[in-house]
Amino acid sequence: MKAFNPISLALTGALLLAVSCTGPEGSSGADGKDGAAGAPGASCWATPVDDGFLMVCGADTVGVLKNGADGATGSDGAKGDKGDKGSKGDQGADGASCTSVSIEVNGVHGVEITCGTAKDTVMNGAQGAQGDKGDKGDDGAAGTTCTATEITDGSADGYWLYCDDRLVGVLKNGADGADGADGRDGQDGRDGQDGQDGASCHVEALPNDAGYSLYCGDEYIGDILNGRDGQDGADGASCTLASIAVNGVHGVEITCGAQKDTV
Repeated sequence: MKAFNPISLALTGALLLAVSCTGPEGSSGADGKDGAAGAPGASCWATPVDDGFLMVCGADTVGVLKNGADGATGSDGAKGDKGDKGSKGDQGADGASCTSVSIEVNGVHGVEITCGTAKDTVMNGAQGAQGDKGDKGDDGAAGTTCTATEITDGSADGYWLYCDDRLVGVLKNGADGADGADGRDGQDGRDGQDGQDGASCHVEALPNDAGYSLYCGDEYIGDILNGRDGQDGADGASCTLASIAVNGVHGVEITCGAQKDTV
């Protein structure tokens, strides 16, 4: 039997089919029967896992949806148009005034600051350690010796001031101040309590004209003895007076023998 080439058969069938399609269109065939019902579909869900989600449909794991890698940073967009001016905001509430008060807590001083109902405290820090003793300073320059000499030429009432034999100034006596206002009269003192009735006193002469015994009432107070004549005193020294002026104040110097006094 002669064998047929499959390719030849296919070309022959296609040719016959093409020839048959060139005839007039036939009437529509009858609808086919419905196919058998398919099996129920399984519900699916996604469970979060590292870097993505695990997809499960029914009892089967069907795949993993992984998070995509971050895309490259995009270029800056063009600068937008200037926005419209915003409406004026509401006026804020008035601020509370603040006060500060010094405080001491456990021997530490500080300040309590109150602003409205809010309070805060600022305490002084702990005392630092004592610093090292500083180096001894250099000796100062020698001081200048100054003297005051009373002005005697009548040019002023006061003293010339000399420092190292150089006239550096004049100290003038100040003018007398104005009299102060009279003070107010003091209030009259209260009357004292009446004293106890005094006892009458008397003396009685002692023998030999030695003196007297003093009695007040029936109480012996003591003896008052007559004194003896004293020795003659030394001759008194004569006194002299001399006018003086001290710091512009005038007075008198009294000299009696070797004793001096100033008024």
